[in-house]
Amino acid sequence: MNSVSAAGAVRPEWIGAAPHEELERGARPVLPAEDPFYEPPAGFEHAAPGTVLRSRDVELGFLGLIPQRVRATQLLYRTTDMNGLPQATVTTVLVPAGHSPTRSATWCPTSAPSTR
Repeated sequence: MNSVSAAGAVRPEWIGAAPHEELERGARPVLPAEDPFYEPPAGFEHAAPGTVLRSRDVELGFLGLIPQRVRATQLLYRTTDMNGLPQATVTTVLVPAGHSPTRSATWCPTSAPSTR
């Protein structure tokens, strides 16, 4: 899954082509420690900060039970820690039902940075 650049450095092929998981309605949530979505792909540190490494649609529910009228997408993306080292973390982008994602969106961090 890696290619070699003209300089001989390994460059992961997935950079710029992040996989997306469609919504699996009614699926039970998995704890982040047990969810492979939170595991950054090999070579993620070669991506520029802000690069989306993978994404997926998720369902949100008030108290985990009452469905909300919102489209939610989780993004695993590459960032940098306070020491300048590459990290991967997750955020959830929320778009209210009936709105365009280009006109209104909110986000909230959903996990601590990963060093895996």
